[in-house]
Amino acid sequence: MNPGKIQKNKTAILALAVAIVAVALAAIFLATGPQQTVPTSTPSLAEQTPAAPGASPATETSTTATTTPEAPRLQFQAQTQAQHQKSEVKRVILISIDAARGMDVWPLARDGFLKNMGKIAAEGAYGELSPMYPAETSPSHAALLTGAPSGIHGVFSNTAYPKSPFEGGRSEPGYWGRLIAADTIWEAALRKGYRVAVSNFIHGYVPTWQARLSDADKNKIVIIYATKAYKPGVGFASSQLYKFNNSGGKLEIRIADTVLVGEVNPGAKVLVLYQGNKKIAEVPEGGWASVVVNVTEKGTTYLTAFMVKALSLAPNDVRIYRGNALIYNAPIAWFMGPEDLKRKYWKEVVERGYIDVYHGLAGDVGRGWIDLKTYAEIVNYTVDYYWRTNLFVLKNVEFQLMTGYDVTPDPVEHAILGLMDPSMPYSNNTIAEWARRTYLGMWARIDQWLGEFMKEMKNGDVLIVVGDHGQWGVRGCVAVNTALRRAGLLVTDAKGNPDLSRSVAYYDGAYIFINPKYKADPATYSRVVEKVMEVLLSIRDPATGEWPFALVVARTGQAAGPLAPIYGHDTSVLFLDGPARLQSRIGDIAIAVKPGYCAYDKSATRDNVVNRPIPFVYSVTGCHDGLGSWKELRSIIGIWGKGVEVRQIKGFEAYAANVGSTVAALLGLELRNATFTPIWVLK
Repeated sequence: MNPGKIQKNKTAILALAVAIVAVALAAIFLATGPQQTVPTSTPSLAEQTPAAPGASPATETSTTATTTPEAPRLQFQAQTQAQHQKSEVKRVILISIDAARGMDVWPLARDGFLKNMGKIAAEGAYGELSPMYPAETSPSHAALLTGAPSGIHGVFSNTAYPKSPFEGGRSEPGYWGRLIAADTIWEAALRKGYRVAVSNFIHGYVPTWQARLSDADKNKIVIIYATKAYKPGVGFASSQLYKFNNSGGKLEIRIADTVLVGEVNPGAKVLVLYQGNKKIAEVPEGGWASVVVNVTEKGTTYLTAFMVKALSLAPNDVRIYRGNALIYNAPIAWFMGPEDLKRKYWKEVVERGYIDVYHGLAGDVGRGWIDLKTYAEIVNYTVDYYWRTNLFVLKNVEFQLMTGYDVTPDPVEHAILGLMDPSMPYSNNTIAEWARRTYLGMWARIDQWLGEFMKEMKNGDVLIVVGDHGQWGVRGCVAVNTALRRAGLLVTDAKGNPDLSRSVAYYDGAYIFINPKYKADPATYSRVVEKVMEVLLSIRDPATGEWPFALVVARTGQAAGPLAPIYGHDTSVLFLDGPARLQSRIGDIAIAVKPGYCAYDKSATRDNVVNRPIPFVYSVTGCHDGLGSWKELRSIIGIWGKGVEVRQIKGFEAYAANVGSTVAALLGLELRNATFTPIWVLK
């Protein structure tokens, strides 16, 4: 079937079940009020009122708009061809803000809403940063670290396979960095005798670097990593809701084998928490408190920090919410560096308030544990945690290279980006207003912290602020494995799990893998690929009749989709080619959806192949499952510091891999596997 003939009807059909969810969300919003509560944990930051809807073009038009795809200007060149930058740069600080959307951030900066981002744009180099394929966090951050694309650095998606799942490969989080097969700017800096500081930067997973670095290098690097794919190795770190139907007497709050005692003062509407005879926190109704306590699990005691909100202290309706926890002495390490520095960080950052919206807390809205107002507060507290960490590292760690991070926009956009568009089948004007206020409030807070960070920089520092990808709003979630199962290409067991021993093809969330037994004969392999392509071409959004893909391309040369004329008929233009030893990590067919769609769903047993998101319950309302040819998926790059040339960096002038090479050039590092040229940024 010719995808060029696919009808592109964009009229949405309201689904009854999803409409009910939207009504429920509206009821929650109306019950909690439209205000955006700013946590009181950062009195040094002045409160900034988010712009009203319509104050910036970004707030009105960028959530789900489908722009015309552009052809990439490929700059896959040997680093030796680049002009070497001679500089007096003493330190380079690379900060990644996950899912910072260029089409939002720079217009908001231009309008004066994001003053510190505007300062970077006015005084330095700024523009769009194109993501590597696939436009996911792990491959893009690996490119930032290596100056190379996926085919060279070996991280092909957020779900990484050391080898094909059909050959016994077991998935692991790409965020761990264990599969990075190329030289990194961290290692290059250490070889030069420089000191390195890592503040939650993706791929900083401590067990990886404990195994990868020499003892000498371990003494020159400080790593804090408590972000994506980090699990402490205990059973009580996730969030929890506690409900009591009687406020009289004492309340027992169990965490693993530990019992905290809560007392409610009805007159003052305050929850007082005790461990034994020691008062550990007072939590006003509707307010938050940071709790630091010893928790025992299976005979081991852990020093634990989390935040607690007293949702309700009404008689017969006491509800207490506990956010996710960070454990000082966790079985899985999150800190590499001197113990006295870890204690100082724990005291000055973690004990002031630790919570991370990334670790599944959006789902707590869907569970009915928290309302939208509480969710927005968690978003703000998450920003605070990441930037307090960045500032702590800047002030307390000696380094020549620092890489910092803020996760917040990514999980927030996944949860609410589609809600910002009232035309979505699961949204309405009331919900869209709340979502925009939450989104703008988050960015106002990030910008305030960025300003505090910039004040602490020294002469000779260069700051590079980037994102890894953008996102777009989602109206349809594509379950590729469900389509493969219906076509007889994927077999499932009684529980609906894939049985790869009896299957022909399997989709891992980014690529379709073909069973190797069908690959020995080239003719057979080509026919199997053709069959899979036919299945993909047959998929339609039942609400619109639209084909949801922008590009499907096979290693054998078959390709389809509106981007096929741009990207050609093989995977080399996606930067997937590289050493043969890495190719088993990548599938046989690469997939990229078009704006409005997402293909994260790996289920093989959905009722429909294309399904509507249910906010906070099923799938996401924001997605980055595509290619940088779509403007919605481009992120930001801003370079600021003494000697930086004032100019705008155009689309496709900078990829994530160019950033790694730029860092190396500024510090005079030998980045051994870099293949992208540095961006010329100095005067």
